[in-house]
Amino acid sequence: MLRIARRAVPLGLLLVVLTQSSALAATVNIQATNSGGTFFFSPKSANVQQGSTALWTNTGTVNHTTTADTTMPVAWDSGTLAPGGTFSFVFTAAGKYTYHCNFHVGFGMVGTISVPVRATPPSGPAGTMFTITVATANATGTLVYDIQMKVPGGTFRPWMTGITAKSAVFNSTGMATGTYQFRALVRDTATAKKTQFSAPRSISVT
Repeated sequence: MLRIARRAVPLGLLLVVLTQSSALAATVNIQATNSGGTFFFSPKSANVQQGSTALWTNTGTVNHTTTADTTMPVAWDSGTLAPGGTFSFVFTAAGKYTYHCNFHVGFGMVGTISVPVRATPPSGPAGTMFTITVATANATGTLVYDIQMKVPGGTFRPWMTGITAKSAVFNSTGMATGTYQFRALVRDTATAKKTQFSAPRSISVT
């Protein structure tokens, strides 16, 4: 059984806190730990697929937390995790999420969770309809998704901004052959808080 602190904040369909180990699928394990006066998350940067779980375990000898940075549009806070304690969170929307340990952020105990977009099919001739999926569910409340696209030989530019749908279709009719890249973030229109952009995902127009 996972212990979930009262301060953990589920936000609609974007982020869901799991409280039972039976619900953990595609789990990415992260240690909150310490050694010789050094405090850290391991791995410091973790890759989590849409709809997958990040599971933090305190493998150290002192208390830790896993707490979303205040700049994030979505929030989680494990509360105090004693040695051996665990906390889990499901990340369902693309973006790079930054977080820290409340007790040891001054010692550099910070981390990131990177959730990529999904792009299908991975390749196809001009005219192919590519589906760019940024989340497992439509955005709710004041949350929206921003997607950028990079054309062959170009730079990232806005493609879909402020959408609430969990996916968008890229119509490659008339487009040049080559590699196109997509990345996305989650933004709160009420507070202007946002994640960083996710790592890019590529498709090929052949």
